[in-house]
Amino acid sequence: MASAQTVDELTECQICTEILTDPRVLPRIHTYCLKCIESYGVNKKPRDKLPCPLCRKEFVVQSGGLADLPKNFFVDKLLRVKEVASIELKTPSLICDVCNVGEWVNKKEAPIATIYCTECRDKLCESCAVVHKNLKSCQSHATIVISEKLSIEDILHHSHHHHVRSTAKIC
Repeated sequence: MASAQTVDELTECQICTEILTDPRVLPRIHTYCLKCIESYGVNKKPRDKLPCPLCRKEFVVQSGGLADLPKNFFVDKLLRVKEVASIELKTPSLICDVCNVGEWVNKKEAPIATIYCTECRDKLCESCAVVHKNLKSCQSHATIVISEKLSIEDILHHSHHHHVRSTAKIC
């Protein structure tokens, strides 16, 4: 399994050196942020050749431009795992992300998040978690109970399971 350092390396764009956003993979498997690779090949048109910023191996720009580069789903999954692993209880509780945008904003009475959705990337209170689970578009989402620290390996394992609410815990 991947270590935290390996995950950091795999989720960093070699162009901007930041955490990848909308990771796109080139034919030789090198991955970059879509915005970075578009800036790098700004004047390139479909059927033009563009060298990989890392290994310099040329590839042909597809008919839809650089936005047609395939998404790197493996790296996208690692980004989600990294986000889950970084949730820490720096205060006695985490506030529900859904309730936090409503009437509870900046109030100490805001509901405490007890569930994390690995697909939506939201921290949810029990009430919002029930609604989330019952939404057709969210029924297959894996969720994790927030309470104690999980390893990256645990999160990877539990984020593979859909249709079943995980009993894994994070902090």
